[in-house]
Amino acid sequence: ILVAEDNQFTRLLLDTLLSKLGAYCTLTSNGHEALAACQQDHFDLFLVDIHMPKKNGIETIGSLRQSNNVNANTPTLALTADILQQEEKALFEAGANGLLIKPLDEQELLEKICEQLKLTPPKTSLHQTTSSDISADVFRQEVQDLLKEAKQHIDNGCLSELRENIHQLLGIAGVFKLTALESQVKQLHERVKTNQLEGIKELIDQIHREVRDINF
Repeated sequence: ILVAEDNQFTRLLLDTLLSKLGAYCTLTSNGHEALAACQQDHFDLFLVDIHMPKKNGIETIGSLRQSNNVNANTPTLALTADILQQEEKALFEAGANGLLIKPLDEQELLEKICEQLKLTPPKTSLHQTTSSDISADVFRQEVQDLLKEAKQHIDNGCLSELRENIHQLLGIAGVFKLTALESQVKQLHERVKTNQLEGIKELIDQIHREVRDINF
C-alpha cells in the first residue's frame, strides 16, 4: 500500500494499523514523493491525503490517472479531516475510488480497503487504536508541535499556513477518543476556518494544557 500523507503522526498511525492487517506500506509525505514511488514499484492500493503541500491529493490522483504508469489504475482512497463540496466533486472527477474522513475509524478503513481489493473482511472486529499501539508521548508531542506552529503562524500573519496547521490537528485529535480534546480542536478549527481569530491564542493555550494533562 502506498501512503501519501504530510502529517508524521498520521503516517505512523496508518503504518501501525495497516501492519496489523498484514499489509506492507511505502510511506511518502507529499504528492511528488508518491508519484516518484510509483515509478519504482507496483502497488495494490493508494491512500492519499487531500491537503498536502507542493502537490495536493486531488492533483496527485489526477496526475497518476492521466499517466502511463503501471499504477495508473491502482484503487485509490482519499483521506481528509474536512472537505468542501467542490473539493469532493473535483476529487472523484480526478479518479478517486473512495473517501475516508479523519480521525480514521479502523473498521471502516479495513472495510474500504477490502472492498477496493475485492477481499473478504475478517469476521472479527479490530480493536480501536490505544496508546499501547502508538506511543501516547508521540501523540502528545505532535499535538504540542502543531499548536506551537499555529501560534507562530498567527504572529506572522500566515493565515493559509495556520488553516493547514489546524486542519492537520483536526485530523489526529480524535485518534484516542479523547472527547474534551476533540471538542476543543473542532472549535478551534471552525474559528480559524471562518476567520474568527479574536482570542484564538487563548484557545490554543487551553488545548495545550488539555493535552499536557491527559492521562492515557
